[in-house]
Amino acid sequence: MSLLSRLGKTAVLGCLVAGAFAFPTSAGASTVPAPPPLPPASEQAVQPDAQQAAAVPRSWISYNGNTVVINWSSDLINKWDWVALYTHDPLKHDKWAYKTWQWASYGQSYDTGIPAQGEYWTAYWTYDYPSGQYRIVSTHKGE
Repeated sequence: MSLLSRLGKTAVLGCLVAGAFAFPTSAGASTVPAPPPLPPASEQAVQPDAQQAAAVPRSWISYNGNTVVINWSSDLINKWDWVALYTHDPLKHDKWAYKTWQWASYGQSYDTGIPAQGEYWTAYWTYDYPSGQYRIVSTHKGE
């Protein structure tokens, strides 16, 4: 196989997995889902009203047989809110090294399919319009 042919296949493969991030772990590198996209520029200028700012969402863990389920609730779920599952406290360690995530607007729970082994934390993320960044607004350690 020629070098050009191998490079072409590498480029195609790179396009197929674009957006995936590899984070180092103690057992080596692992691939985690890409973080959610930022809101479009047209929506970044729109700030939530005072009622939205007052609502504090929460998240927690339950189990479906032997798999971890992320649950969440909020009086008001913003379009760009999401929840994530971690094997560590995201406020003390790498907040971007999550196992999986789900848009909060997709329901109130998400069966991750991840085996229920070890300790897990959840984090509820929301988009902070003034700073233009995602922020963790609440976390929970599973039982």
